[in-house]
Amino acid sequence: MNQKCARGMVFPYNDGLIHSLPLRGNHLKVMIDSIDERYKGIPVPVMTNEVGTLEDAVGTVIQWPRIAIVLSKEQQSKASSQQQIQTTSARPSTAKVVMEKNMPNQKINKPRPIESLRDLLKTNLVVHVVADAGHLEAGAFDFSVTYEDYYRLLKKQTADLSIITTWQILLQLMLQKRMGKCAFLNPYKILGKACQETPIDVVNYLVDAMQLHHGKSFLIAPYLQKYHMLLSIFILIFLCVFILKFQNITSMHWVLLVICPSNHIVYILDSLMKPMKNPVDNYYLLKLLEKAFERYEKNTSIPIVWKLTECNQAGVLERELSGHYVMNWIFDFVLNRQHGFPSRFGTLWNDKIAFEEKVLVTTVATWAREFLKNFMNDVVV
Repeated sequence: MNQKCARGMVFPYNDGLIHSLPLRGNHLKVMIDSIDERYKGIPVPVMTNEVGTLEDAVGTVIQWPRIAIVLSKEQQSKASSQQQIQTTSARPSTAKVVMEKNMPNQKINKPRPIESLRDLLKTNLVVHVVADAGHLEAGAFDFSVTYEDYYRLLKKQTADLSIITTWQILLQLMLQKRMGKCAFLNPYKILGKACQETPIDVVNYLVDAMQLHHGKSFLIAPYLQKYHMLLSIFILIFLCVFILKFQNITSMHWVLLVICPSNHIVYILDSLMKPMKNPVDNYYLLKLLEKAFERYEKNTSIPIVWKLTECNQAGVLERELSGHYVMNWIFDFVLNRQHGFPSRFGTLWNDKIAFEEKVLVTTVATWAREFLKNFMNDVVV
């Protein structure tokens, strides 16, 4: 066949799981939007228990051979017309999916959105961002992204509140109606500092958020609190170990909570996981979440189950990357895991290997590309 049989979005990553199967070599993730009815019964290239034919693949993510994917004409035209602000293949592009055995490889230029956005932000040091009513809370919520925020993200120093919050808004814009099961909580309203100083306000916001997103299967909550570490530096002199310095280091640490209101389960993803400790004692927000559940469902006594997942671990020396890890976990959950979760993922999260550099860079590039597209159209160059 050398015919267009489907249309969708392509996510050019090199690894990952698709319906619990690893991504094959020379294959890409493809989210199928629509199909040609003439070919609805043909088997997909990589069949799973969930998806066997092209008809089954509509609205979900599958694997497709790289050689059988062609960029749509409107995307080609759009790419050629954008001269000042370049984009990247790291962000999903609308594409035509064809079944073809001998299609020649196509060379695709790789624009550099990370550098393009960095240069634009040098002359636009503050960018105002607005989350529409109903996205993060009942009313609209506005905040700002600065050049310094983006610079720290690029240098892997940290991912600021503005970066994480913008990431959630950009995901909503990217996936639109496909995010039917997920809703996002506002990170600004559930800070660790707020949990300590104004717990009543945090509880009120959590209750309002659960009422606003009633019926959603998952509430995605990026949570930020201080992390303390006692660092001991040792030196070896004449075969003796001396304590040179003790330093109490405080940094901001990101954790991701995936809240399932219907069954009272909260999955905790922490890149510096402490599995031997009680989660409620580690994170200020969890105790307040218990109170919010009590107010939200007054006639139930079902306790909350806290599940510390075996997720990717950055290590103490790379604790600044916790925000980058949270960004990757959110993307993976919204794009893949929410569909059929948790039954389709029997082991849930079980990979403690640190993210590779290219994965972190790809996420930053996706953030930059979407930020350029949605918030930097009218800028001073």
